[in-house]
Amino acid sequence: MESVAVPVVRFIAGDFWSSVKMRQVRVLCQKTTTPVQVLEVAMEDDDSVRKVIKRIGLTDRRGRDSWREVFKEISFMGNVSHPHIMKMDWAVRCKGFVAICMPLCSRGSLHDARQSLNSEQIERYFVQIACALRYLHVRCAVHGDVKPGNIFLDNSNNAILGDMGMSRFLAHGQDRVRSWSILGTRGFLAPEIMSDVTADPFLTDAYALGATLWCLVFKRNPRNWEDLLTAVESDSILLPRMGFYRFVLSRLVQNNPRLRLSVCDLLGFLRLRFERFRCLSYTTARNESRGQDAMGQLRAEGLEAKFHPLDITDHNSVITLRDFLHDNYQGLDILVNNAAIVFKIMI
Repeated sequence: MESVAVPVVRFIAGDFWSSVKMRQVRVLCQKTTTPVQVLEVAMEDDDSVRKVIKRIGLTDRRGRDSWREVFKEISFMGNVSHPHIMKMDWAVRCKGFVAICMPLCSRGSLHDARQSLNSEQIERYFVQIACALRYLHVRCAVHGDVKPGNIFLDNSNNAILGDMGMSRFLAHGQDRVRSWSILGTRGFLAPEIMSDVTADPFLTDAYALGATLWCLVFKRNPRNWEDLLTAVESDSILLPRMGFYRFVLSRLVQNNPRLRLSVCDLLGFLRLRFERFRCLSYTTARNESRGQDAMGQLRAEGLEAKFHPLDITDHNSVITLRDFLHDNYQGLDILVNNAAIVFKIMI
């Protein structure tokens, strides 16, 4: 485990909303089993700036003080940083509750979007969350509650792993914990926690990742202790035309943890097997002939490449490409500019 910094949590004695200069817009989530409320908020001086406030009560349902557990969540969020892990802007303690401020993921959760996702989107989100888990695991950290409801879609249509309430750092080299300490969500819990005294929390994270992919492919939540591997092996409708999913699921939802691949091993295996994840490269140019030549060179190196005309000095040309990428791919992952343009300004 890397050294963990202690986060600064400011105490607010007065009114919370006036102190943070925000106002509540709507309730996004009201949990019934824990005193947690998730709110969309806006800045007082700029209504267009939206954030999320996670409000956590300092007394649990049994009347016990929960500050220690809440502080663990704040500490965890303050010590991780990855493009596909929810960021914490700040945290404050007030009378009776703690507030954690985070970016707003305006597209909701994967749970909300699962019925409308196509195969390319599912694959994209799966790889992004797998990369987020790999980042945690190599730092001796586990998430503890991977599921579609805890994965959010930001404005750029990227998957963001959130809700760190069950996340934890482990000691360096530790790969076993008491099974009763692994909580998670029914349907996404690895089966070994019911039969073994101890379990590998990295492999239970891997199982939950597989159950999440299973949920997105089959368009429903897995039932409590449902044999997901049997469903994968017996399916003759969905998976035969989705080879990637069958391959991945058969290695993540193994009931026997000894046969299950870790997230790190899975990503490494996929990289070796496919050499690269599915990637499409577009080359652009004002001159179509030169663009086609560049596309041919990329294809000669084994890359899937296509051409689209673009003149960056022509506003309409830029808008046309932008709309094309949004409508067909929901955005752009990497932009490489290898040329300079001289703009002549007449005064």
